[in-house]
Amino acid sequence: MDFKNCSIQRNLDDAGRAQAGRIGNEFRKRGFRQVRLLSSLYCRAMDTAKLTKLGPVKPQPVLNQVFLADIGGMREAGAKSRALLKTLSRGPLTVLVTHVTNIQAISGVLLDSGQMAVVHLDAAGEVVVDGKITVP
Repeated sequence: MDFKNCSIQRNLDDAGRAQAGRIGNEFRKRGFRQVRLLSSLYCRAMDTAKLTKLGPVKPQPVLNQVFLADIGGMREAGAKSRALLKTLSRGPLTVLVTHVTNIQAISGVLLDSGQMAVVHLDAAGEVVVDGKITVP
């Protein structure tokens, strides 16, 4: 995959771009002016992260889309993403911009289109799902 060539990828439409802006606004309404943004390299994920206007976006290949039918890939993506989470220092809220299948691999939660998962790491470093948020 040529991640720099957005013309060969599925991209955000007007509704998706507007939704990304609303996500950023909702974070700001709750006092989060800047967050740590980590994103899949896919253009639609990078665009979503940038359009929130919540801070600089750091590309993370481990967040690239994994496919549900690829059981080994799902396990590997989940393990690598959880390992990444464990390396993050305390500090600003971290937002991962990734894909539904990756979220399932990381946390075990299945999201509907337009939902986000809220998670934290427990004392043992395990991912705990706090809930789901339907994107405005």
